[in-house]
Amino acid sequence: MKKIDFQGNLRVLLYRRFKWVENYLLSQAKSSEYDYLSLSQIRVFAFMRGRDLTISDLAKLINVSRQAVQKTISTLVDHGLMELTESPDNRSAKLIKITDKGHKMQLWSKRVIDKAERELAAKIGREKLELLKEILGEDWN
Repeated sequence: MKKIDFQGNLRVLLYRRFKWVENYLLSQAKSSEYDYLSLSQIRVFAFMRGRDLTISDLAKLINVSRQAVQKTISTLVDHGLMELTESPDNRSAKLIKITDKGHKMQLWSKRVIDKAERELAAKIGREKLELLKEILGEDWN
């Protein structure tokens, strides 16, 4: 049977670049005041995009168990980056809110991503970076 080469596959290419950005963020976190953050904790901020979500909604969005989200959020609460409050729509649901300290971390994260983009532009050129962002920003639905 012939071996299938997936190296040029769009899914593989996008995933490799996604991992590059995540690893960049994580490496920068390790040499900052956020050295305690894990990749899953950083991802939570990306998925929340500044919105307040319930633990159940976030679990569905990330496609992981409620228990996994609860454990990750619990650690972020312990570090003061998030807080849990009662949902006004459902008293049995907990609403995840980003604290002021969490917003400060998001600003740091944005600066790191901007730095990564500058480094990428230096490697591939500003025009290619802008084209890549334009294509990825298009509505594919």
